[in-house]
This record gives sequence, C-alpha cells and structure tokens, in this order.
Amino acid sequence: MGISLSPGAVPTDVQRLAARARAGDKQAQLELGERFEAGDEVPADRRRAIRLYRMAASDSGGPLWVYSPPVGGEARGRVIAVQRESYRSGLPAAKGRLSSLSNEASK
Repeated sequence: MGISLSPGAVPTDVQRLAARARAGDKQAQLELGERFEAGDEVPADRRRAIRLYRMAASDSGGPLWVYSPPVGGEARGRVIAVQRESYRSGLPAAKGRLSSLSNEASK
C-alpha cells in the first residue's frame, strides 16, 4: 500500500488503515486512497490513490472453479464450482472517485 509499517514512520492510525487495506478491507482501501489523493498524513500520490480506488471498487469473491482430476475409471476430470462465503461487491464510492479522477485527467 506504500505505507511503512515501521514504528514512527507514519501515524499509527495510518499504519492500521494500511494493514487493513493490505488484508483486503475495501473500506480501508477507499479511505487510504482518499488520504493519498488529498495528501492527508501521507505524501500526495495520485497513482497510489487510483490503485487503491480500483481495489476498493472491484468485486471479489464469488465462485471458485476447481479442477478435479479423473477418479477411478473416469476418462476425464471435472471442473467444480465452489461457492465462497465471502463475496464482496466493489464500493460505489470508490467507483465514483475513479470516475471523477478519470474525468479530471481527460480535461
């Protein structure tokens, strides 16, 4: 996420936010992206903000496709869908920030 987790490198709340973002917390990715966009307790970095917004805006989870090799006398293996319990939709706010930054860049 571009944040040092070394003690004292950045404020503790920013380190916690970065750790949550690295773990896949979409809300933390959005909030950290906003900090990078505004330069709030971190250096302003539009590229990092966009990367974090993309992560927060993307859908994750859903079915996982697993290949099962042939068993016994079967000639072919199978592909099986395994439903994950942790499907997460992308955050609309992150999608909005991405759209806004794209519109600014095209001007």
